[in-house]
Amino acid sequence: MDNNLIPKFLNQQHVIIFKNFTFYDLGLAIAYFLVAVLTTVGLVMILLLYRVMTAITIFTLLSLTLVTNNRYNLKIYQILIWVFRFRTKKKNFHQSSKTSNTSFLMPYAKLVNNFIESERLEGGLKWYITAIEIKGFNISTLSPEEQLLKCRKLQDVFKFLDCHLSLVKIDQPININDWITYCRNHVKMISYKKVT
Repeated sequence: MDNNLIPKFLNQQHVIIFKNFTFYDLGLAIAYFLVAVLTTVGLVMILLLYRVMTAITIFTLLSLTLVTNNRYNLKIYQILIWVFRFRTKKKNFHQSSKTSNTSFLMPYAKLVNNFIESERLEGGLKWYITAIEIKGFNISTLSPEEQLLKCRKLQDVFKFLDCHLSLVKIDQPININDWITYCRNHVKMISYKKVT
């Protein structure tokens, strides 16, 4: 049992005014009040009663960010700050890194028949993940009817899948050697048909 009287992280201790209301929260509440008042002061064409009601509504809506979320044990404004920082921060993952390894992107337990079995995620479910490489072809060389048919076939594939699906396009240099070979063979076949 740890009986230290001095908190471990002094810089993270917030001076509490009342229950879990800190000086940061007090500063935000004052800022919210000022925003509510300053936004309604300019509305001179509205009656004073409506301006006061508008200011109270704006202050109440902004003050909802001071409520503590029980799931994360953080205030809503803290969660919003963390989400903003996470979304805007550049994330670099390297296979050889110990702190930001690529294995942290998707926690996996083992490989099962060319599928990655994930660890139990939120909700207690396991995910099975695999990748399929699709080699494309130049659809613009087909007739409009064949183009529409190919698009409908692809649409049917996506429509009847009953699982989560992510499409990832990897930028690679275009290799048209296979396409040139296909065209030459196609020309030979057409010319052979015309001769016979």
